[in-house]
Amino acid sequence: MPSPPASTTKTCRRLEAPSREAPRRTARSPPRRRRASDGSMPAAPVPRRTLPAAAVPRRTLPPTRLRRRRAPVGSPEPPAHERKKTMEQNEHGIADLAMQQDLVVEFLGGLTKAFGVAGEAKVVNSDDLGFEVNVDGDNAELAVLIGPRGRHVSALHEVSKTMLQRRLPIGARARLRVDVGGYRKRRREALEAYVSELAEKVRESGTERGLEPMSASDRKVVHDAVNQISGVSTISTGEEPRRRVVLTPDAAHAAAEPDDE
Repeated sequence: MPSPPASTTKTCRRLEAPSREAPRRTARSPPRRRRASDGSMPAAPVPRRTLPAAAVPRRTLPPTRLRRRRAPVGSPEPPAHERKKTMEQNEHGIADLAMQQDLVVEFLGGLTKAFGVAGEAKVVNSDDLGFEVNVDGDNAELAVLIGPRGRHVSALHEVSKTMLQRRLPIGARARLRVDVGGYRKRRREALEAYVSELAEKVRESGTERGLEPMSASDRKVVHDAVNQISGVSTISTGEEPRRRVVLTPDAAHAAAEPDDE
């Protein structure tokens, strides 16, 4: 039998040869890793670890960072300063005096106890515009609350005023005066008597006189006392804590003095 020609044999071999094409990638096959520029193969990717839902730790916030629930839109809660304005006020715009007195008495009672002093705070004077609270007790123990030249009394007065200012709206706080063992009352009486004598000397001599530096409460006592005396005026000079009061003769009275003599 004759053999097939050579061209036919080559064609059959070409058809029977296995295909050298790259296998197709399936959805499940991993992606091919490409070599780096230096010829090294990159590391295989680490499979992502997933935890079951029950094993995932739940994030909890401390109580200070928890969000507060908002009030319903239909009935919003008024702000603090608006709620303060709803309290009863008298014809002068002062809030409930009895409530303010209780606040100050309780506040001073706590401070007295904190200092280890056996004292009791009581309301001694009151009117439509303000009130006065005095801490009474043993004079030897009250010396701690009075302090040198009454500095501790002034501090108690300022702290009590600040407490009322934070609890009441603007303009609703009553005028407050705080005393310890009647110290400020005795000092006010002695200061009024001294200023009255000094004012008479200023009016007679026609020369001004200056007082030592005083607190704001003592300066007010001087101004009020001199206002009751004709022919003398008062002015305040200097800066805190060296601010003081100067007594000066009135111009009309000083000009009339030579004619009277």
